Amino acid sequence: MTWVLAAAVGCFGGFAVEGLQFVAAVRRCKGWPWRRRGEPPFGPFITSVVIRLGVSGGVAAIAVESGVVNGTFGAFAAGVAAPLIVEQLARQIPALASPDAAAQTFVPQQPRQPVTETAAASQSTGGPGGGQA
Repeated sequence: MTWVLAAAVGCFGGFAVEGLQFVAAVRRCKGWPWRRRGEPPFGPFITSVVIRLGVSGGVAAIAVESGVVNGTFGAFAAGVAAPLIVEQLARQIPALASPDAAAQTFVPQQPRQPVTETAAASQSTGGPGGGQA
């Protein structure tokens, strides 16, 4: 399976989830959800759908190309689960996902000198030659 086909199948998986959620919203609102007070307007609604389809297609394509999943159903499942997959991957790198990650800086430590048998012996006895005067 090519990555293009995997992306298309993943988009279909994302579209299936969006379609089911849309049907539930239409039933809940008894009409178009964006016409009801308290629901998102049409612009943000369609933007969220486009983002979901893009993420679903991208995750499916990457999963198939990297060998994580194989076949059409695997690409479809990756598209369906794309938001959960991205969320779980983001939890694996909490420092990068935090809002103040840009403020965190890496401060290298000073290199340590290797401990040799002579240096270890002198430290335990108080210095070279026994250490007591």
